[in-house]
Amino acid sequence: MIIPLASMLHYLEVTNRKIEKNYEKINRWYWSAVFSNRYDQAADSKAWTDLELIKKWTIGDTNIPDFILKFDPNTTELDTEKQSSAIYRGIMNLVVLAGALDFKTGQPPQFDKLKIQDDHIFPKSIYDYHMVSNRTLIATNSEKGNAKPSVYFSQKLKEHGKTKILSILRTHLIDDTSLNYLLNDNLDKFVETRKNAIVDEIKNKTL
Repeated sequence: MIIPLASMLHYLEVTNRKIEKNYEKINRWYWSAVFSNRYDQAADSKAWTDLELIKKWTIGDTNIPDFILKFDPNTTELDTEKQSSAIYRGIMNLVVLAGALDFKTGQPPQFDKLKIQDDHIFPKSIYDYHMVSNRTLIATNSEKGNAKPSVYFSQKLKEHGKTKILSILRTHLIDDTSLNYLLNDNLDKFVETRKNAIVDEIKNKTL
């Protein structure tokens, strides 16, 4: 998607259409394409098609590309564990954009590309659940290790207080109701609410 994205940005530059709403249109195209797996096949032809569609859309607000207009975030395939998939990577990008505050310190992450970890919130050694709804990005897993959520997040609750821990969790697309599921090791309910939070964030990017 880098080639059509670069072409779209160049088009705005040379046609003097660098206004906020046109960049918002490109953003909507990007996230809709990611979460619909649009570039999973025939990427070259779709890149050319999308460039032409976006050009028309920047000229007239009613020229919304059909695949964007029909994209339904509720149909996003969230039951994926393939780190190479566009949807998986898209969700991790959303986590980064949300802030991904460090669980341990509550501060913005200091990600080292050699150390950053794709972490199982409910440890894989205990729960064996690898879907993206149970994953997030953290700077290090050295403290969290294989501790059950009830143990680890009870400790964080004591250290940070409820208001702070909730704000930290939100930056990982984990909503407030999910704290109770973490403290009670309820994987099923946690996954259900996490999926809802992810879909809500996808809606923010695509609708």
